[in-house]
Amino acid sequence: MSGVRAALAKGRNACLEHMGACESSGLQWTEEPVTEILLSRAAPEVSFATFTRRQEAKVGADWLWWWIAPNGESYGLLVQAKRLYVDGTRWSFKFDHNAGEQRRSLFEAAAALDVAPVYSLYLGTQRYRGPVDCGRVSHETECCAECAVLAVSLMPANLAVSHLVTDAHDTYSQSVALEAAFDNAEKQAAWLGAITADLTPDLREFLHTPQIGVRAIARSLVDRVLHVRQGQFSKNVEASIRTESLGVVFPELPGDRGHFGSPYMPLLLRGLVHAPPDYVVSMIAGNELGDPPFDNIAGVVLIQTGG
Repeated sequence: MSGVRAALAKGRNACLEHMGACESSGLQWTEEPVTEILLSRAAPEVSFATFTRRQEAKVGADWLWWWIAPNGESYGLLVQAKRLYVDGTRWSFKFDHNAGEQRRSLFEAAAALDVAPVYSLYLGTQRYRGPVDCGRVSHETECCAECAVLAVSLMPANLAVSHLVTDAHDTYSQSVALEAAFDNAEKQAAWLGAITADLTPDLREFLHTPQIGVRAIARSLVDRVLHVRQGQFSKNVEASIRTESLGVVFPELPGDRGHFGSPYMPLLLRGLVHAPPDYVVSMIAGNELGDPPFDNIAGVVLIQTGG
């Protein structure tokens, strides 16, 4: 695990160097080069491959990320990169770019592939973000190590709503630093509330005890959504949902929607499976990926966690 963490930190540092150099020279850095830098500098601990016959993307270039434990348990995400735009104290990521087509494409493709839709947020340097507090006890006004770690973060896509993510506080509280996504020391998730009665014993244990490796990634994202759900007062609780997909770790999940429009537990946990899909196994064996399942998907990232 320490090797993967170090590799992700190395990739993030390289991204910061690139973003900082662009900022200093008056250039506007963009998502695609930052993604390429992140992946290339995190290699070989983080491996990746592009689809050999990918058509020119119509609405962006997303990546399938698969985190794989030694026992085969895996967590799949469809990740769309978004850069930060700063206007005074207002932050934005243009989640609704192109009349929302990118966002719809992300959700539709993630549903078809049975993975969780997630945004990778590129926040730029601390200087670019301005005089904002990262919320950590160790925060420093200049050269803050915690602010640097947050430069590449993950946000569950159902939280990424333009009019609800408008500043540093919203962004930091609803996302998790990529390299810190393994950290999950919380004994219980932020909010369980009305879903408590719908928890199966294995899901209850998952939400009540600290997780490591692949499961820690999933718990970190679930916790961000539960933290927001805690502030939603409506009791929009529906019957439990049982998935028809084979191999999922949690086949029965609460149907609570909150204010998110659709059940959030299946959205985030359908990608947590006992074994990776065939195309991942083929990639691990050294085979080319071939055609993409959707035109907007650039390739697959594999992270073997070691735990």
